[in-house]
Amino acid sequence: MAKSIQFPAKKPKMATKTKPSKIHSSLVSHPLFILLDMDEGWRDQLGATRAIICNRAQDISDVLSKATTNSLWISSGSSMTDLLLRVMSRCSTESQVTRHRLGNLLMLESPRQKTIPFLRSLFENLVGEVPRFKLLPKDQLCEVLAGDSEAVRDLFVGGVIDTEFSLLMLVRGNFDPITVPLSVFRPSGTSKPDFHRFELDDYGHTVRFGEYEASSHFILYLADSDYRKRMNAKYRAQEKGFGPSLRRLRILKGILQDEFPGVNSKTIARIERGEVAKPHDTTRTIIAKTLGVGPDEIELY
Repeated sequence: MAKSIQFPAKKPKMATKTKPSKIHSSLVSHPLFILLDMDEGWRDQLGATRAIICNRAQDISDVLSKATTNSLWISSGSSMTDLLLRVMSRCSTESQVTRHRLGNLLMLESPRQKTIPFLRSLFENLVGEVPRFKLLPKDQLCEVLAGDSEAVRDLFVGGVIDTEFSLLMLVRGNFDPITVPLSVFRPSGTSKPDFHRFELDDYGHTVRFGEYEASSHFILYLADSDYRKRMNAKYRAQEKGFGPSLRRLRILKGILQDEFPGVNSKTIARIERGEVAKPHDTTRTIIAKTLGVGPDEIELY
């Protein structure tokens, strides 16, 4: 099994050790990122005015009232995740803990299994629950996390693969999970997927299995109907006219260019490329009949 991605070596500190607090309450009233025992590099990359570093139990207790459902907690190790859970347990009678879930939790080291049910009850999404979970490289991960929410939802920040069940679970930039069967990643030419060499790259745009690559667009278009609708609407806006609409509808119906009786495939190709601005009425009628729509309906696709 492939090893989890390695982040800068940093041994989690125990809560009993004294260390100056790095919580910047005067700068961040409602932090988007709450960093549990992380180095300054993480805070700088995510944005000093949007991130808080918590090293001690008191830091976590202080920040609970500032956290919102949009906050992302990032834990450096399982001991810090344990500390987070202990502090939340101690403060469980306070309204800020019971009122709502405290955003999402990203763990750079998998937690103890016994803590997972309780963490799930406190956070909207958990990322990094199992040891073999892979994340983007640190710099890429920070850039995606700090990006626009509408854009990063179509990128992948992490995932886990199970060759026994032939499944891949990926986590998007908005922390929604998506699962796809490994069978969708078919060999292309001499490139074959090596599922034991799974990693993410290119700022969440690429999933790699050894030398084999698959784009986030390919995966989401295949597995997410909402993404397909958004992309198709985008394509329609970019490519208006009879030709682009004909191509979209023909592909949707599974019809080849040479399957229009009485119309040469080269003619269909020229129409789709926009080289024929307005096909003859007879040609339009044949195309519409083959596609099973009215002649005036083609441009609606």
